[in-house]
Amino acid sequence: MNFYLVDDIEQGTAKWLKWRKGVIGASEAAIIMGENRWKGRQQLIDEKRGLVEPFSGNAATREGHVLEEHARRELEKKYRQNLNATIVQDVFEPFLAASLDAINTSNDQIYEIKCGARSYEMVERSRKVPSYYVAHVQHILMVTQMESMIFAAYRPQEPLITFEVYRNDSYIRELRRKEKDFIKELESHGHKIQSEFRGYQVGKASKSIANTEKRFVSKSDEPEWRIEKGLLRFWDGSVYLEGEDPGLYELLGENHYWDGEEWSLPDGAGTYDLNGEEHFWNGQSWE
Repeated sequence: MNFYLVDDIEQGTAKWLKWRKGVIGASEAAIIMGENRWKGRQQLIDEKRGLVEPFSGNAATREGHVLEEHARRELEKKYRQNLNATIVQDVFEPFLAASLDAINTSNDQIYEIKCGARSYEMVERSRKVPSYYVAHVQHILMVTQMESMIFAAYRPQEPLITFEVYRNDSYIRELRRKEKDFIKELESHGHKIQSEFRGYQVGKASKSIANTEKRFVSKSDEPEWRIEKGLLRFWDGSVYLEGEDPGLYELLGENHYWDGEEWSLPDGAGTYDLNGEEHFWNGQSWE
């Protein structure tokens, strides 16, 4: 896990609504991925720019908001943890964020709660995340760099349903790429996006995520590969990213190999030996 915990904004407040104008949240991921049949990309762009009024809720969403607190209390009993809703921010891109339904006090377990009757029926039947929530869940796992999370379906007078959901790295790579493209389009319209990190950093990069001490984004210094003292280095815009030990790490949504001294970028696609294990380089990322 590795993320910024934003502790000065409360979900549902005017400050939170203003914050959402400059970031991409989990509820918008399916739209950007083209997986939301009710809202398209252009409508979301217009909402971010203030050209149209965003969806303000209905009876079902208002019921879900009320029931969410009850679901959180039930999760606390089941998992014997104190839980709170909070806001988190990606350590690489300050414009990627998520409003979490619940996180424990040690910040190492997160929960997604759904309280709708339709969602409960689907989850009860399939024991899977409904397809229209896949992007939502994977966005949260991308932002937090968690390996998994607990998905919970709740209805009053019904058994609480919970199961673990794991990150899908190939999906997340595509998601990050499309969300960054979306932000570029917003910027082309002169829209102001979130460019600074808020709150405080929680955790550190795991084996699958490269480390960074970055706090601010420099628009004049883009991420790029550089040769420094004869070694291939990755500059993220403010610092050089390195692995802790030889192995595969995620750099801005792609898998790259750190050999202990430098990053490895083969000339052509193919299968290569990496520290005694065979991996395929597809031209952009290791598989």
